[in-house]
Amino acid sequence: MLAAVLAGLNGILEGFRITSIDPQAGGNQIMFLAVAAAVIGGTPLTGGSGTIVSGLLGATVLGILSDGFTLIGINAFTFNIILAAAILAAMIFNIHIGRIRRKGGK
Repeated sequence: MLAAVLAGLNGILEGFRITSIDPQAGGNQIMFLAVAAAVIGGTPLTGGSGTIVSGLLGATVLGILSDGFTLIGINAFTFNIILAAAILAAMIFNIHIGRIRRKGGK
C-alpha cells in the first residue's frame, strides 16, 4: 500500500513537472536514465537482483557524469551515446563478475 501511495504521489509530481498528464508527454529519457543508473550500479539485465545502495551509487555516478559533461559543453545527443557505452561496459563487467563468482573465484 505504501508503494502504491508513493507511486501515485510520483505521478502527480511528474504531471506538475512536465505540465501535462498525457503518458506520452514525458518521453522515454527518464526511463533510459533509470535503467542506466540501475545497470551502472550493478543490477544485471539478464536477471537477478540489485540493492538500493547500488542503485543509489549508479544514480550518483550518472548525475556526476551528466553535470560534468554539461560543464565541459558536451551536448545531449553525445551524452546519450556515451551513456549507452557506459551501460554496455557495465553489462560486460557484470557478466564477467558473475562468471567469476560461479566458478568460485575471488
